[in-house]
Amino acid sequence: MLHRGPAGVPDSLGRLADLRAAVVRRLTPLAPAGLGSTDRGSVLAALVDDVENLQNLPLRVVQPLLTGGIVALVSIGVLAAIAPSAALALAVCLVLAVAGAVVLGGIAGGRAERALSRDRAELAGALVDELTALDVLQAYGAEAVARGRIRAADDALRRTATRAAVAQALSSAVVSLAAGAASIWALAVAAPGQPGGAVDAPWFAVAVLLPMAVFDVFSAVPQAASAWRGVRAGAERIHALLPSVLPAEVRGDEGEGRIAEGALRLRGATASWPGARTPALRDLDLDVAPGERILVTGSSGAGKSTLAAVLVGFLRFGGTYRIGDSDAALVAGPELRRHVGLCEQDPMLFDEDIRQNLLFARETASDAELFEVLERVGLGPWVRERGGLDARVGERGALVSGGQAQRIALARAILHGFPVLVLDEPTAGVDPDA
Repeated sequence: MLHRGPAGVPDSLGRLADLRAAVVRRLTPLAPAGLGSTDRGSVLAALVDDVENLQNLPLRVVQPLLTGGIVALVSIGVLAAIAPSAALALAVCLVLAVAGAVVLGGIAGGRAERALSRDRAELAGALVDELTALDVLQAYGAEAVARGRIRAADDALRRTATRAAVAQALSSAVVSLAAGAASIWALAVAAPGQPGGAVDAPWFAVAVLLPMAVFDVFSAVPQAASAWRGVRAGAERIHALLPSVLPAEVRGDEGEGRIAEGALRLRGATASWPGARTPALRDLDLDVAPGERILVTGSSGAGKSTLAAVLVGFLRFGGTYRIGDSDAALVAGPELRRHVGLCEQDPMLFDEDIRQNLLFARETASDAELFEVLERVGLGPWVRERGGLDARVGERGALVSGGQAQRIALARAILHGFPVLVLDEPTAGVDPDA
């Protein structure tokens, strides 16, 4: 359960989780084929900064504007009943403050606020490249170039953030000046109407202090305008990252029905990768009975990885694909991947311990079951030497060798118990004698 907090926070956190999950679901079918030309920093920024910016729409845009608008209307109405001229002064100053703050903020900082997400993505991409390819950069003497890219990206982000902050400060100054002007104007136009021209304490509190209180609430308007520009820029970046139409060769996640148990049958399977001129897989027939193991061999580019992508529902294909009595082409992608698992040559390990990396496959597994599957892939003694299941593997498996990472991923796939398991060179980095 969510703890109690400011109004709207639990709903916004829920929407944030839903948005992030929706972006991941949209990325899933693109992952093997459609993200090759996408910078990892852009994906990271979209999942973290840009998606988080979208939750600012209800919290930092709609809510402050509604609150400020309601307070302003009620205050003008109350003041109009007491001193119509003072109410007119307040209304005029509010309009001028909003127009001035929004226009000035847009002119002075609009471009910088839109560039913040882009510059964060540049810095994230530079850091990711440096950390994930540090050994290669050091081997080729290119580490200084990578560090220079990080410094340049950091300097650009700092300059952009400074310009955005200056613009927001100018907008706030406009609102503060308008607040003072409203109070002075209200006093100047309404005081002569009082008996003897004197201003008593109650009238002063209503006619002079009320505009100041209204502008105190209304001071959130420049921040709301700035937040709106950030929300819009984040939405545009996410839209650019996630095209509205998938490449024709990439299979979406739409579909219905469930996969039945039974033999796997491919007939005339033909598939291509996005942008390819010729099919990578052509007129393939394949039969796999329950419990049967099939070895697919061929030279590089023969279509082995393409076949794997077809089997798990990442690529569209010509021909027929059935599992048991189910047409695998008609079911949703996630449903197909619950039945057909994939263990790739470059596995993804999370910055957690070995136990958690395995429990992603089956969270109810006991330690004994985890050690059993690790023994099956030849990692039992190695895990014990490292201190057991609590040993960490590092970001993307940085603390283990490539072969060990592949075997952890294989153990995870076996632990899940997929009815059909596709292995796409999962032991390419494993010592043949191991």
